Amino acid sequence: MPPPLTDCRALVVDDNGDNAQSLWRLLQAFGCKAQFTTDPLKALGAIEEFRPHIVFLDIGMPDIDGYQLAHHIRAKHGKEAIRLVALTGYATGNDRARGRVAGFDAHLLKPASPELIESTLTQLLPPKRGG
Repeated sequence: MPPPLTDCRALVVDDNGDNAQSLWRLLQAFGCKAQFTTDPLKALGAIEEFRPHIVFLDIGMPDIDGYQLAHHIRAKHGKEAIRLVALTGYATGNDRARGRVAGFDAHLLKPASPELIESTLTQLLPPKRGG
């Protein structure tokens, strides 16, 4: 197992509280500082306050879907500041193409295994610098 991701700040946005909490706990077990919200409309404020390195977004949410939220995040923060991961039940070729256009860095199908979540983190986040 790779070393813990102690420099990682991760935000989970999923309107299903059980899903959000489960991923939040897993990210903490990997060593990330993690937060979650079940309200996609609060996600932008949470990003401003928490300054995550990576955000896991559900796609099918009320009021604003994950694609729209990704567009907002990219418009405000650019491509390099925050990594975006779609974690969703929507995984057709069209869904993945929409995700790329919206600015997602990865597209994972629910339920994603802990190993897949961990490998996504290590692929998308730069290694810890210094000692």
